[in-house]
Amino acid sequence: MPTIAIILAPPAIAGTAWFTLYGERADPISMGLLGILVLMILLQLFLIRIYRTLSFTLGFWSFTFPVAAAASYAIEWFTITRFAGWQAASVAALVVATAVVVAVAVRSIILVMTVRRGARRAERPLRHADAVVEQVGDGDASRGP
Repeated sequence: MPTIAIILAPPAIAGTAWFTLYGERADPISMGLLGILVLMILLQLFLIRIYRTLSFTLGFWSFTFPVAAAASYAIEWFTITRFAGWQAASVAALVVATAVVVAVAVRSIILVMTVRRGARRAERPLRHADAVVEQVGDGDASRGP
């Protein structure tokens, strides 16, 4: 389910590429890409309720690139339009993208540590069983079952 967030990336990356090729200016192509990005952001906002019900997995990393790409493209647009408060909006976009990446990183570390602790706990009975088998068989594996 988190991979649905990837639909944010294409218009953002295409817009950034367009600006790189043809300069940062509002033209029909860049405005069209911005419109598509806004629609994709709205779709993601509607999906937040569903995302919040999901158990965290490493698949949540699929949120980080699209959010960062969208924030970068938004900051480029804020720079072009220079509306009142565009610097604050740029900082807000940067903070949101950074917060998403940091949150996913922290949750990933917690998940990995939890899995490792669980794996170690699960290994204990297996190690004990191996030791018992070795003791019973006196280490002689040639006799077979």
